[in-house]
Amino acid sequence: MSVFVYETALDYKSSDRLLRDIRQTVQQLKQDHPRLKHCSLADVMMRKSQAKVNVTLYFQP
Repeated sequence: MSVFVYETALDYKSSDRLLRDIRQTVQQLKQDHPRLKHCSLADVMMRKSQAKVNVTLYFQP
C-alpha cells in the first residue's frame, strides 16, 4: 500500500477557517497531482506552533 504525505503550515484565525483551508488544500493537491485522483484523505495530524498550525495530510488509495 502506498501512502502520499503532504505537510504545510496554515494560519490559525478560527477553527472554521482552518477547516476550510485544509479542504482547499486537499482539493488543490488532487488537481495538481493526478496520482491522488483515486486516493482518499486517510488521516490528518495537526500541531500548533506559535503563529501557525502545522498540518500533515495522509492520502491512500
